[in-house]
Amino acid sequence: MAQYKAGKNTTITINGIVRGFTEGSYDTGTETDDMTNTQEGAYGRDIGTVKRATVNGTIAYNADAPLDFDEDDEVDLSVMNPGSPGLTGTFLVKSMSYPHMSPRSGLKVRVTMVSQGQYTKTGGV
Repeated sequence: MAQYKAGKNTTITINGIVRGFTEGSYDTGTETDDMTNTQEGAYGRDIGTVKRATVNGTIAYNADAPLDFDEDDEVDLSVMNPGSPGLTGTFLVKSMSYPHMSPRSGLKVRVTMVSQGQYTKTGGV
């Protein structure tokens, strides 16, 4: 039977501790430099320069097991998602946002992390 629930069995590990994400995504891409010149026949030519991966997500956590990282920290991150690409590497915690203004809200933090140096895409495409 086909499995269409993308995040059902996702495992996200930060600094060796498995964390529960309520939602999230990651993007990989490259910066480019315009190298269009007189030999391109009026067609543009870009070259890839710097690869980056960005992870955005909301982590649910327990007050008895607080987070062990803060903004501006570098963390070891692993995202394993059976059936689709995963991601591993060292990431800088760029921002943290705490949506604690609702009496119905559990302890959550929204994080943005950016790759530092080489990262590896695993499995999938």
